[in-house]
Amino acid sequence: MNINAYCKFIHRFLKYNFFQLFFMIICEHPLYFPYSEDFRYLISSNAGDNSVVMYKIDQKTGLLTKLFCLPISGEYPKDAMLFPDNRHLVSLNHESNTMTFFTVHPDTGLIVMNGPEIKVDQPNCVIFHRLEEE
Repeated sequence: MNINAYCKFIHRFLKYNFFQLFFMIICEHPLYFPYSEDFRYLISSNAGDNSVVMYKIDQKTGLLTKLFCLPISGEYPKDAMLFPDNRHLVSLNHESNTMTFFTVHPDTGLIVMNGPEIKVDQPNCVIFHRLEEE
């Protein structure tokens, strides 16, 4: 599902004009969407309590079900993103200058840290880009 198709999907479930306007602006001027590649999950980092939250998106209604909100072992996570396999997560922790990686278990609501954190100077944004085969 591309971003325009997803925006049309979201529009079906919006009930309030403010949210409709917000999504119209976002869809006309695409910004960062913290969704999994297949639009089954929504991820958000929480800098206030140094955690990451993951929601499952009901494909029929668009309603969100909270799967977990857990600490990410870093300070001030600026961004968090699921890998395209929906089984791994990376958190960019701005104040601790680190990246932390986790295995995600959506069915049990757990994340398990994979190895030590990686030092990165002021990490800010995660973007996955699929490389084309030559």
